[in-house]
Amino acid sequence: MKTEHNNEEEASPTSSPDEDWLSELCSMLHRSTRLDVRLSASANVMMLTGSEEGRLFIRQNKQLLEAVFAMLNDPNALVQKDAIHSIVNLSADDVFNHIALEKYNILPTIIRCITVARSPFADKASSILSNMTRAEIQAKTVFKLIEKQLPLLLGIYTKIE
Repeated sequence: MKTEHNNEEEASPTSSPDEDWLSELCSMLHRSTRLDVRLSASANVMMLTGSEEGRLFIRQNKQLLEAVFAMLNDPNALVQKDAIHSIVNLSADDVFNHIALEKYNILPTIIRCITVARSPFADKASSILSNMTRAEIQAKTVFKLIEKQLPLLLGIYTKIE
């Protein structure tokens, strides 16, 4: 007697196709994943930040948001570049800025990108800082968080060669 097997994978009753896609995308961004896969995934994330809906989607998904922040510390400069460009786009949103500043304390990473000599991302990190200080309340928050580093930052921005 011949038996037939259903080769289709059954979706978990507790997860939706969106959750499965999100989980797969986040796993593709992990450092242990092959570089070509990480680059493809990071490019997809960057494309998501090009629309208001995409930025909202990232902001509302903790797992993906944390993956974007983790991309800043990826060993590959191209993945880091996609991350910094994504965060430039995301930082145009005041709600994202509040989350990034208050819940994830991203400011030290941004300041490091600005202050490290010959950082390839200093200009983009400066754009993020500029975006984060557009609203008065967030400007006050940023000022409080970077107050001790102001002499260094002012020295960088006012240095004339």
